[in-house]
Formats: sequence, structure tokens, C-alpha cells
Amino acid sequence: MTRPEQGYPAEAIANFFIEKAKEDKGVVMTHLKLQKLTYIAHGWCLGLHKHPLIDEAPQAWRYGPVIKSLYHALKHYGPDPIKKPIALPAVNSEDNIARVPAEDTEILELLEAVWEAYKGAKPGQLVAATHKDDTPWAKVYKPGVPNTPIDNGIIQRYYEKLAEENKNKKKAAA
Repeated sequence: MTRPEQGYPAEAIANFFIEKAKEDKGVVMTHLKLQKLTYIAHGWCLGLHKHPLIDEAPQAWRYGPVIKSLYHALKHYGPDPIKKPIALPAVNSEDNIARVPAEDTEILELLEAVWEAYKGAKPGQLVAATHKDDTPWAKVYKPGVPNTPIDNGIIQRYYEKLAEENKNKKKAAA
């Protein structure tokens, strides 16, 4: 299977993180944490690989970037832990679970790196990271204006800048 040009369904990325949380005992996956991890992974994909990870635009909601399809698929959990992958009726697989195919090593390596970097973060820390003054969310969020799409170009430039800063820090430390 080739990577879809516009990215994967957000549920496929979310399911990767749900499975990782099940494997790593002690990591609690909540709806809020899953939203932020999926958004951050999308940002890093745009910043490093110059193509979208997910096939929908994140939106600027009051509490940060939200992927609307994930919100509707997971809102029934409230603050409770998510323990099983998101099933989709239209997915072409035996168990109707959207997944990133094993052949897409570029994306799976990116998702592994995001997981390792952020798995220990509490949801509140991820919210704080996505709410900083110069973040894509902060640039487009307007109180009282619901569901404003966050343009992938804004997200890409932000994560390209983060990647450059990380590269410079590594050079300085060497």
C-alpha cells in the first residue's frame, strides 16, 4: 500500500499511539493526550518530511489543536483511559482498525520517535506545549470563533523551526 498523498486517517495515527500505550505498561492514554500526540506527530511529519501525516486539517479549539474526527470518535471516553483502538466501518481490514501499513517505515519511524519523546508527558504538559505564544494554534485561535482550521503551511513552518533549533542545540553540545 502506498501512502495516501493527503495523509492517513487520523484514526490510524491515533491507533498507533493507543497500541504503544498498551505495550508500555504505566502509560495512560487519554483522549486529550491522544489529540495532542496525533497533532504533534502531524507537525513533525510536515516539518521533517514536508508532507501531511493526517488527511484532515487540525482545528484551533479553546483548549488547543483538535482533530475533529478523533474528537467525535473518542468523546465518549471523557477523561477515562482509552484501552482499545478506534474501529471504522469503512476500513479495508479484517478487524476494521485503521493502521499505518508496516511498509511505510518512514512514518512508523517518525511515530516511534514522537512516542519516545512524548510518552512520558502528562496531558497538561502537551497542552502547554501546543499553547505557547508562537505556536500554530496561538496564531489562528480567536476566542468565540469555533473550529478554525490550522493551515498545514503554518504548522510546517513552526516544526521546521523546531527541527532547526534542535539541530543547532545538538551541534552546540557536540
